[in-house]
Amino acid sequence: MTQRSILIVAPHPDDETLGCGGTMACRARQGCRITVVVVTDGRHLFRLSRWKIEAAPTPAEASAMRKDETRRAVAILAGEAAAIRFLDVEDATLAHHVDAVAETLASIVREVRPDEIYVTSQHEEHPDHVAACVAVRSAMRSTRSRATLYRYVIALAGGRSPDTVGEPTVAVDIGPQQDLKRRAVSQFASHLTIVGRGQTEPFFASIEPWVRPVEVFFVDAP
Repeated sequence: MTQRSILIVAPHPDDETLGCGGTMACRARQGCRITVVVVTDGRHLFRLSRWKIEAAPTPAEASAMRKDETRRAVAILAGEAAAIRFLDVEDATLAHHVDAVAETLASIVREVRPDEIYVTSQHEEHPDHVAACVAVRSAMRSTRSRATLYRYVIALAGGRSPDTVGEPTVAVDIGPQQDLKRRAVSQFASHLTIVGRGQTEPFFASIEPWVRPVEVFFVDAP
């Protein structure tokens, strides 16, 4: 039996865990081979926050911190079943690099021949999340990929819930992997603790919204 291939595309170092970490863990335990591609370097998390932190941490330090968090989280979720690639596009600029990223993703699609692809949806608030979806769809068209496309939810534009978008959704029960996802999300100290000089509260008030027993996707079948 051929080992199934899963490609997970994350606009930032954390989206792969927050949006579909439980599903990643489920697929790893089903014997799938998983490739995680983190598109941007995540360097501007603190600089673009309401605290506008330019130093302590610097953008380079923020990027390194977030990448380490992602490595630890993915290791918890998928262990040796997963390989991570960082494309290092500058954070918050992905919309200006869609064509180049689509070409890189197309090369990866040809290499790993995924049966399933996961990426943020075009309904997201963050421009990088929208651009990642555009790049993935372009890569799938250029390679004539027959993968099923799962578009995961981080934060939809206008604060909408998935059931108000007008597209059908699929809810994946992550079941026994829920506690594993909790451990993985807990690796993101950049979000769960006060890190920056002048920062008054963590980015996340609670871990709970990210460790619910189901993960919701918009799905495009081939």
